[in-house]
Amino acid sequence: MTQFGKTFIHVAFPYQQSFPDNLCFQKIGHVPDQMQQFKRHFRMLLPEDVNEEVIGFMKKSLKGA
Repeated sequence: MTQFGKTFIHVAFPYQQSFPDNLCFQKIGHVPDQMQQFKRHFRMLLPEDVNEEVIGFMKKSLKGA
């Protein structure tokens, strides 16, 4: 988790590829000096924001995708 606000939690998930085709992340960033490292930035405003797509990406991040 990278930020805590009064109304949100911001999380950056690490991945080995960018996965550009989705709507659940607000930003996809390439990590400087690391050729195959990407960060995907997710901001949760409501518990409902953690849907099946987000859960799938969380699992991929934990597996080192």
